[in-house]
Amino acid sequence: MAEELSVLLTAWGLPSPVVNAFIDQDWTVVSLRLITEEAVQKLIPKEGPRALFLHNFNLWKNSKGPNGDIVSEDSDCGDSNSTNKRAKRRKLNSTQLQELLNEPDINDLHKNLKKSLPGLLVLGFYKANKVLDDYSRDHLCAQILFKELEDDFNKKFDRSNYEQMANSIVKLFPTESLETWYDVVKKGNSSTVQGRLRYKYYSIRRGLIKSLLIPNAQHEENTASDSVSTDLGVDDEDASFMWLLSNCNPWDETVEKWKETYLRRMKHLRLSSHVHEYVDKFPALKEPLGWTLLALDGEKEQPNLEVSLRDSWVDYSKFILTLIRQSQPDFLKGRKFSSLSSDQQFVYVLKELPSLFKVRTLPKSPKATKKDKCWRPSKLEVLDGVCIHVTESAEIQEKVDERKDILRKFKYSLQPLPVFLGPLSGIRQSFIVLDGLRWEVSDPFEAVAGCFKLSFGLGSQYPVEARHICSDSSSNPQPSENIALLDVNLLSSISCEPGNNDEASVFEVHQIEIDNLSLRTEADKFVSKLYGKPKLPREYIQDIVDNVTTFVESGILTNLKNKLSHLNLTDEQCASVCTVLDDMKHPFSHLRSEYIRFKYFTSTGEFIPPVPYEIGEIDIADGAKLKKSKVYGQTVPIDLSLKQFLELPNALEDILKYVDSLKNNPDVKQNFMQTKLWKTKRSKFSDDEIVLPLYSYYDECQCNNPLGSHVKKLGCAYVEIACLPPECQSSIYNIFVSLVFESDYRCFSDEKAFAPLIEKLKFVEETGIIVNTPEGPKRVFFICGLLLGDNLGLNSVGGFAEGFTANFFCRFCKSHREVTKSQTVEDITTLRTETSYASDLAVNNVSLTGVKSNCVFNQIPSFSIVSNFCVDIFHDLGEGVCHYVMLNVLKHCIPKYFSIDLLNHRIEMFRYGPTDSNCIPSISDEFAKKDKLKMSGSETLLFVKLFGIIIGDKVPYDDSYWELYLKLCCLLDICLSKTLSSRQGPALRVLVGEFNSMYIEVTGDTLKPKMHHLIHYARVFEESGPVALTSTKTFERKHRSLLMPAQATESRTNIAKTVTIQHQLNMCHRFKSLSSIIPPTEFGPASEVFLSNFSNYEFVHTLPKSFNLSFTTSCLAANWVNFKGSKYKPGMVLLHSVDNSGGPVFVLLESILFHENLFIFVVSFLLTIGFDSHIHAYEVQLSKKKWSSLLPSDLYDPLPLSIHHSISSKTYVSLRNLL
Repeated sequence: MAEELSVLLTAWGLPSPVVNAFIDQDWTVVSLRLITEEAVQKLIPKEGPRALFLHNFNLWKNSKGPNGDIVSEDSDCGDSNSTNKRAKRRKLNSTQLQELLNEPDINDLHKNLKKSLPGLLVLGFYKANKVLDDYSRDHLCAQILFKELEDDFNKKFDRSNYEQMANSIVKLFPTESLETWYDVVKKGNSSTVQGRLRYKYYSIRRGLIKSLLIPNAQHEENTASDSVSTDLGVDDEDASFMWLLSNCNPWDETVEKWKETYLRRMKHLRLSSHVHEYVDKFPALKEPLGWTLLALDGEKEQPNLEVSLRDSWVDYSKFILTLIRQSQPDFLKGRKFSSLSSDQQFVYVLKELPSLFKVRTLPKSPKATKKDKCWRPSKLEVLDGVCIHVTESAEIQEKVDERKDILRKFKYSLQPLPVFLGPLSGIRQSFIVLDGLRWEVSDPFEAVAGCFKLSFGLGSQYPVEARHICSDSSSNPQPSENIALLDVNLLSSISCEPGNNDEASVFEVHQIEIDNLSLRTEADKFVSKLYGKPKLPREYIQDIVDNVTTFVESGILTNLKNKLSHLNLTDEQCASVCTVLDDMKHPFSHLRSEYIRFKYFTSTGEFIPPVPYEIGEIDIADGAKLKKSKVYGQTVPIDLSLKQFLELPNALEDILKYVDSLKNNPDVKQNFMQTKLWKTKRSKFSDDEIVLPLYSYYDECQCNNPLGSHVKKLGCAYVEIACLPPECQSSIYNIFVSLVFESDYRCFSDEKAFAPLIEKLKFVEETGIIVNTPEGPKRVFFICGLLLGDNLGLNSVGGFAEGFTANFFCRFCKSHREVTKSQTVEDITTLRTETSYASDLAVNNVSLTGVKSNCVFNQIPSFSIVSNFCVDIFHDLGEGVCHYVMLNVLKHCIPKYFSIDLLNHRIEMFRYGPTDSNCIPSISDEFAKKDKLKMSGSETLLFVKLFGIIIGDKVPYDDSYWELYLKLCCLLDICLSKTLSSRQGPALRVLVGEFNSMYIEVTGDTLKPKMHHLIHYARVFEESGPVALTSTKTFERKHRSLLMPAQATESRTNIAKTVTIQHQLNMCHRFKSLSSIIPPTEFGPASEVFLSNFSNYEFVHTLPKSFNLSFTTSCLAANWVNFKGSKYKPGMVLLHSVDNSGGPVFVLLESILFHENLFIFVVSFLLTIGFDSHIHAYEVQLSKKKWSSLLPSDLYDPLPLSIHHSISSKTYVSLRNLL
């Protein structure tokens, strides 16, 4: 009995000392039922383990059955609403128990399960049912992990541990799928573990951390940091640091110890409030060569600075000299600059450099208060910020003190500064001055370079009054790089010492010619961009073109010609300029009317006008008579659209590169081209041919007010290339319109309504299109991979019964409506096949077969509607399953656990993250009566994601409705994932079966038609890839874009033609602009930041060398960046990687730095406590201790996440999909 009690307490997560305390007092499983609170306090003095014991004890005591049953889980015990309804009546009498105990051990898992009560329950259930359910799987998972953690609660699991545990489960329970428990998914160069074992492990680990049974993540991080420091020899560094605090001789030893203690001194420097506090601590810095020690630190950040400055100074001085002579014609008059010595040239140019910059008002110091004024230094004060030049030694300290007083007044700190002693004709000495220290150096070059090195070494900024000058001069300036930086007005000609071409450049006025082709191209882009505005009526385009032409001719050009008379130009020069201006007089001459514009853009190939096609004839009233009138739809030839699209810069190349990358990662499904269905369709072509898949889509949309008197639906058919790179897949500009017609016209037959699309789909499959590429023309074939749409659209076009009330409403199988109400798994015997489909067509009775007519898309050689494995998760889940589940959960929880007012208050006060595009609407007081939640599909999905964080603290852990909600969250994790393991099908099949069974058992309701679709999701995944890839959400957004022109016009005559023309004009601008299909990188507003101003700037050491940044340099920080279709902002959470145990490593985006067209993320690492299974999110803690820098390519998942805060001040991160 003692062993049985030990196993039970260990399974509850209690530490060994607590378990031993019970054994020492001779407690048994039987006597445990009689334990009192006083006894518990004596046995478990610590509050954390005691709370864990009481929680598990109450659950265990309530589950104890009568009549001597070892275990009995019965819904009759206590309040039936609070107990787990889905826990079927499980009992083990003495006979059953003995049979299980007498069974021979199959493996160690079997042996261990026989030692614990929950384990015996699992074995008993499997023996009776030959299969495990969700409840048994959960108990089994807990038993295995508690056994593994028995000796070490802080044990970390790697892949081999998970795989070993999963194999033992499958061996003991042969009907279980290995992928349910363990799977490895690769994403790029990274991979992670998936399955029940990993999720349960992180849930248990979080409980252990919360119970203080294992160290928290903060402690582990500090321990790891200490171990790393020990490996680096911190003890030796400490000794060297202490030696430097009191010694400076011998000098060679000082230099070596100075180099050894770099990291230690940088940390000490950051903790110092002022630079002089740091400098005063080291006596070596007060020596004549003390500045070289600080220069050594600076060279780590900016090596070879002095050499770079000397090498570039010759060119730089000539450039500066030209600018100086432009503003000061008498500068060095009568004396050649080349006759001066190098030191004289250097000081001359350095002193005159501030004169080339405007005087600017400086920003306030961070230490300044609101009452302090801003400083606008004079040019002389700016010069003193660049260098101090005196003729007498006594003036040095006077100048330094004067400058120190000014800086102290405006609360700026004093920085290293070069000082030159002697007349300009002969500099005698050069110094570096820092506060009270003065070091003599060899020459002015070394003084300036030394100041830069000291600034880098001390992590300080340049002198504030001359920062804009010093920052340009320190980065190896070249004349061509600094013209744009210097605030100087350059004239068209500069004359300086004629005949001396090495010192100045002479510019002449040449005849200017206008590139008419370039001007015409820009005019084309301008007009096409106007047409690309869907909300701008086309009638306004003509007014804009006419007004711009008048403005250019009468406004700009006339004024320019008048200005020519005031310039000293010859008649020949004046005539040349006038000719140029006349060429610019009519930039839109070839685009002067809409007819000419359409004709011109059509001739270039960018504008593909819609073509009307006849669908049928209708009777219309003509007075007292009826007459026939033909009705038309609008079609856009998809072969022309695809050709123009693939001829965009690098479009075909980018697509083929992505296709090749898919072939290199067969273990992961992330595109239709990796599926069984595609391989079947592709097999008809040779390996050398370029064959790409197409998605066809059909749906109906409302172009008028659906509640108004002029309701009009349009039928819209689109096509999309199914193998676009991931960053291109969500863009509506990559979806092409094929057909637009009034949906009522389908009454004439689908063969007529869809005829142009079917014809073109057959053409691009059989003949292909010729695409011009830089390597020459290439023939590209397209195969219609899938026909997409919502349930109504797919059933309608597919020829199936359109309503869910039909006897056989499912397009995948022939299960009767009454059967589907309780069907939790797929019945493969009822699946539709081509043979059964042909038989059903012959029967011609939709009530008996669910088939109304033959699908028009079956005319395409490679297409069959019965193998069209696609679903619409946007409507099935967002507007279906999630709505049903959340409605039942709310009815159960309100008012039992919380009131509707409390829920609405928390929804209203909830802090959404930067990645949450929607807000959850308030719940109506009459939601239960109306049996409806007023939410869109996107709002419902967000509600499910955040519901646990918002109100989960009010619901007990063992509530069956809450477990149904959590099971829905697990289902969404897989269904919303666009990248999944190729072996995920069996796990999804098991999960759907568990969910459907739980819904029936918990709610007592029948399954809805959209829940029936779930049982086919695993097959859809295996045949066509992740179900998230076939969502109609992007196409729904395409509807809104297509119908925008309908809002900009009052006419409804031939509205299909109106919206189609406007859409094609929009595409014309896309093709005319020659923009890449890859989304461009876009930056938000930016500001200058100094790296030394960050609260933790250890990330500087992790910056790539290409950034060429150091502690003292500045760069731009953007408010946001849009990279490959994902928008990043500071405050977002990024998934950096996964650890060895398969857990996520999150980082908080602190800043976005960009420098010379490169950008990088500055991040701080979050501490992951564990997976909170009651909330279905990872609990994290903010930590500013560990910072780093990351490139977007370094992320495990590029999609940003958000931190959310619960009412109990806990912070959570919810994943978008399966890890």
